[in-house]
Amino acid sequence: MKIAVIDPSFFTIPYDHHLCQGLADNGLDVTLFGRPLRSGEFIPEHNYTVATPFTQKAEQRLAAGNDGRLSLAMKGIEYISDARELARTLKRDQFDVVHIQWAPLPMFDARLMKSLSPLPIVFTVHDTNPFHGSSSSALQMLGLNKCLASADRLLVHTEFSRETLEKSGHDPAKIAVVPHGLIAHDASGPVSDAWQAFEDKLLGFEHRLLLLGAVKPYKGTDILLRAFAALPESIKEKTAVVICGELKMPVEELKALAAELGIENNVQWWTDWLLDAEVQRASEIATIRMFPYREIDASGALLQALPLGNAIVASRVGGFANLFDGDLEEYLFDSEDWQRCTQIMAGLLEDADKRALAGQRIKHRADNIDSWTEIGSKTRALYESIKSSRP
Repeated sequence: MKIAVIDPSFFTIPYDHHLCQGLADNGLDVTLFGRPLRSGEFIPEHNYTVATPFTQKAEQRLAAGNDGRLSLAMKGIEYISDARELARTLKRDQFDVVHIQWAPLPMFDARLMKSLSPLPIVFTVHDTNPFHGSSSSALQMLGLNKCLASADRLLVHTEFSRETLEKSGHDPAKIAVVPHGLIAHDASGPVSDAWQAFEDKLLGFEHRLLLLGAVKPYKGTDILLRAFAALPESIKEKTAVVICGELKMPVEELKALAAELGIENNVQWWTDWLLDAEVQRASEIATIRMFPYREIDASGALLQALPLGNAIVASRVGGFANLFDGDLEEYLFDSEDWQRCTQIMAGLLEDADKRALAGQRIKHRADNIDSWTEIGSKTRALYESIKSSRP
């Protein structure tokens, strides 16, 4: 079978790569369609095809520093033209299944999907609350339900996501759960001089609490700051809160909160793009990985952290609650309950044996998560079921 996996803006490159490789490992002829890669982005060695037909001129303008509203509008127009051309290509080249990861312009994409209706369409719903309620443009929200209605199947990663879609009125028969696999990063790659200096500074602290990923309101950075500030002074003085990720929200309020709480010297910010090796290095030196999120379906950052065996503290929301059952539940706190977060962190930071046990439990959970080859097999079975059910 020829499979088109489409992520026009490459919102989730690591996930796209692992999925496509898993599909290829199951004998499928896979092409991943997206935009040109940007400086610092990287797709590991693979056995599938990568095509970059989307918004090539817009990416050139972006690389030249032209990222204003006019460039954004021009990018939208270019995307519509590129998507129409891709639809013609998919039908001409007789692809068997179209698997859409993201719809950048849902109002247009819904019409595009209808034009592709002779082909089976799978739509992965990564976020049941689109963009966690903080999209960069209202246009990213309009028409999304029409996109979901146009798909043959909606693929989600957790039972939480399935239940959420069903409560929203989507046909249960159209929803398929295929889990999200572990995300690997290449620790042997290069790091910048600036990162090396930042890492050296972090190693001056005995403990490091790492919140990794784009800084957005739903990530709960403020919850982490309040929880940290309530730790005993003997712990705080030797611990850094490490916030690593591009800023997707104004950060002044967070920095003001840190100053108000008297912890600004402990909070270490890295707000530039992270190279692959920098993601891995940050993770490896973390004492505890922090996930104080207000909401989540499935988290690539969490699935990158699990196999490393770090202690993890997370909020009891969405996919986290699905994943952290049994003996991992003691590392969860109710969202917004920063006092309970403080208690969990204090217990782990004060006791190396507790941290080691937490890491062992986390690693054991990682060892029992489906491989990407297994995920590719389940996804292939989904494709085949759609094709067999069509007239």
